[in-house]
Amino acid sequence: MCSGSPYVLAPYDPDPTTTPHTLQNRNCTTTAELRRFVSNLYYVRNYANSVGDGIPTLMRSTFVPVGFANELKHDAAQALVKGVEGFRVEYGVDNVSDSGAAVNLGQAVVWADPANKVSPTNRGDGVPDGNYVRCTAAAPCSAGQLTNVVAVKIYLLLRSDKETPGYLDTKTYHIGGTTAGPFNDRFKRHLFVQTVRLNNVSSRRETP
Repeated sequence: MCSGSPYVLAPYDPDPTTTPHTLQNRNCTTTAELRRFVSNLYYVRNYANSVGDGIPTLMRSTFVPVGFANELKHDAAQALVKGVEGFRVEYGVDNVSDSGAAVNLGQAVVWADPANKVSPTNRGDGVPDGNYVRCTAAAPCSAGQLTNVVAVKIYLLLRSDKETPGYLDTKTYHIGGTTAGPFNDRFKRHLFVQTVRLNNVSSRRETP
């Protein structure tokens, strides 16, 4: 950006006659484009519609700054899926390039063969290395780890809506590095696990 400030978060202004910001593109003439900022927080709470109903629910909380136009405002917290008892996200970090060298984004690109520039030795290969990691308050992820995340593993533990007569859930469920259960109740459960590749990061690091 011409101003030296690449990003500025500002309320949306629906009035086309006003100028919402003064940032310009690199040519220092054209006004920079406006893009909507979207940020969601997902979590599980122990009720669906009212406190005490006992229905675990996957929730989504959406960032809505003060000053946005009314048509962009909506409830900060939304119930998405009922019956979700467990929700966990783990990150696959790309630590090593195809050459075996460690990722080092603070260093200029080093090529295995400077003539063809096919394989950068310090930019990773787009593949998670080792175990997936979880970011917590007790063990937060570093900026370096988050920069090198190329995949996400999602765990969802779902519970049936109603109890099943004659059934007793004595199973244990491994949600990443934690274990849930046995619940010893009459609800049936199933654990779903899905790995999602982050193409915007991993694809740029692929080498032939």
